[in-house]
Amino acid sequence: MVSASLTALIMVSFIPNIWLFDIASQLRLAIAAIVVVCMPVLLILRAKAGFALALLGLTINAVPILSMYLDRQKTVEARKTVTILNFNSEFQHNNQFKLFETLVAEKEPDLVALVEVDKKWIDSIDETMKRYPYKKIYLVGPGMAYFSKFPIEESNARYYGKSHHPRITATIRIGNRQVQLVLAHPTTPKNESGYLERNQEISLLKKEVAALNNPKILIGDLNCGPWSPVFADLLKAGLRDSQQGFGPQPSWPARTGRVIDGLPIPPLVPIDHVLLSPDIIVLERTAGPSLGSDHLPVLVKIALPE
Repeated sequence: MVSASLTALIMVSFIPNIWLFDIASQLRLAIAAIVVVCMPVLLILRAKAGFALALLGLTINAVPILSMYLDRQKTVEARKTVTILNFNSEFQHNNQFKLFETLVAEKEPDLVALVEVDKKWIDSIDETMKRYPYKKIYLVGPGMAYFSKFPIEESNARYYGKSHHPRITATIRIGNRQVQLVLAHPTTPKNESGYLERNQEISLLKKEVAALNNPKILIGDLNCGPWSPVFADLLKAGLRDSQQGFGPQPSWPARTGRVIDGLPIPPLVPIDHVLLSPDIIVLERTAGPSLGSDHLPVLVKIALPE
């Protein structure tokens, strides 16, 4: 019964355009872990049919996961390198400003993108962020801000949906090149209406990003895992997932004590993204450490085209 249920859940996770099936597609890592735990029990119980069914489901589920380890870009030399830090601060429950400031001081990213920030967060990290001569801060709706060591030539914000989720489009001058930057935070698909709103905004993002010149970068908490059909469609805007070749790097949820006091919740879903035009090479990519938010920060080192 358990094997059949898990395998059925895996199979429906490939069906597009249905809210609960899309949620299942984002939980591939969690489902894989459950199946792996169940399989030795099935062996002990000598449930051959159940074990075979679980193995089939695990294999099918593993294909999109393992495919993210393939096709890593070749390393390059003599290109301008830039380090990007993407972080959802979860300001509603997180006042661990010092943890964030310590990471910035240690890693010294060239570009810092923040979503879910409020005035308290911005004021609290002000001293640390003075090392960035260029910044844009938008605190309408779920706040958003970015800080840059490179000149910002143009920046504007648009708002979408009932919760006025912002998205920023900017042009940044890095060396002798203009780089198109988009920072976004679509609605959480916690119910069907949120799912539809998220999909509509991601569809709009796809059109806007597709119209931009290369090199271009899309950053943010997209509330969408890499195995969702919606995410696959977004990549058709001329983008590449920075995780590709490195394997999945889950960033949410990652909070201690949210459900049971003191109990850590491991990150299971990669929803915090840095997506890039194919002419940009990804040199390094990591998620973490925990900064008090239910999201891990994502740090990506890239090489821009000459």
